[in-house]
Amino acid sequence: YQRRVRESSILKSFGSNLHHFLHMQAAYTAASVVATASAAAIAAISFPVTLLSSVSLLSNPFSLALDRADKAGAYLALCLIQKARPVTLVGFSAGARVVFRCLEKLAEQNALGIVYSAYMFGAPVEANSSQWQSVRSVVAHRLV
Repeated sequence: YQRRVRESSILKSFGSNLHHFLHMQAAYTAASVVATASAAAIAAISFPVTLLSSVSLLSNPFSLALDRADKAGAYLALCLIQKARPVTLVGFSAGARVVFRCLEKLAEQNALGIVYSAYMFGAPVEANSSQWQSVRSVVAHRLV
């Protein structure tokens, strides 16, 4: 229960930081529409500063969430190898990253036949074709 509360606070922090970032972007856009030529030059300089400060706010909670998703995927793979029965995995957003990392770990262990199907929606994952092929190799039926 405590882990869920902690992760909920991380997601709430990420949401509030995203709201702050979007608010700053809206303020910048409104200022640049109204600005004169000299004010536009100042706004052009302030935009990168605003963007950099906002990105630093966003990167910490999001990076933390992705790191936890990677660890959860490795742990899920370990649990699935121990149980060794066919399952279907479904994940959205960070949950989809958990599924992807789980499939990567299963591929490293050459654990075939454990995952029947895997569905990942909105996965924050960057992978090349060889990574997708290795992930695909451990899914028996459908990988979406």
